[in-house]
Amino acid sequence: MARFRDENGWELFDHNPLTGSTTWCYFDGQKTIYRTDHDAEQIIKGNKAAQAEFAGRKAAEGLGDPVASVPLNLYYEQLAEAQTQGDQRFMQKWLNDSDNAAWRMKGGRV
Repeated sequence: MARFRDENGWELFDHNPLTGSTTWCYFDGQKTIYRTDHDAEQIIKGNKAAQAEFAGRKAAEGLGDPVASVPLNLYYEQLAEAQTQGDQRFMQKWLNDSDNAAWRMKGGRV
């Protein structure tokens, strides 16, 4: 089986076409290091499509609709603890931050 390596010597270990995530491994002479890259473009495209779909709806029609789709690495780094703690204020503040607008599935504020 042919192995694919990038220009820095990282070897492709796994690829998930559904999520666009790829896992790479690298042996530095003493240990093997793993890295996972997430393709956020697929998520952003899906969120834009959802925004277009939800654009004409009244607020009451959207009850129960998802409000955001975030890459898992970002979720675990920045949101998981707040969700575990039930910190809705933090979640709202994070989702309403303009830096995180690409992850929202609806326009406006959460």
